[in-house]
Amino acid sequence: MVNGDQPKYGAVSGGPKERIVIYTVSFEEGTNLAEAKREILMEFPAGARFGLEDADEPGCLIVEVRSKQVEAVMKGYRPIVAFFTGSQYGDQLRKNHVDDASLLVASKDEATDLGDC
Repeated sequence: MVNGDQPKYGAVSGGPKERIVIYTVSFEEGTNLAEAKREILMEFPAGARFGLEDADEPGCLIVEVRSKQVEAVMKGYRPIVAFFTGSQYGDQLRKNHVDDASLLVASKDEATDLGDC
């Protein structure tokens, strides 16, 4: 549990025996963006790193995660993560207060625009 009442993992998408590639990670109150990024990289095999950043919208920051091991099993897709600040703080990402991150996938077609918040 995060902050005593929020499950760390949520919005998990996938059925029995399916690979889980979409889910949400909640952070402790007051987590900054650098710490949130560090925690997200721990979800991946050693050597994973952040790649392209899509900061076109003020509501979130979307970043691709590059990992040869993960990409090898994703059949043309690659992991991305969107960082958010809770709506109680407005509609913009606050880099000094990241509440959660959604882990998603992007296709090869999504080369520079990784999606919307």
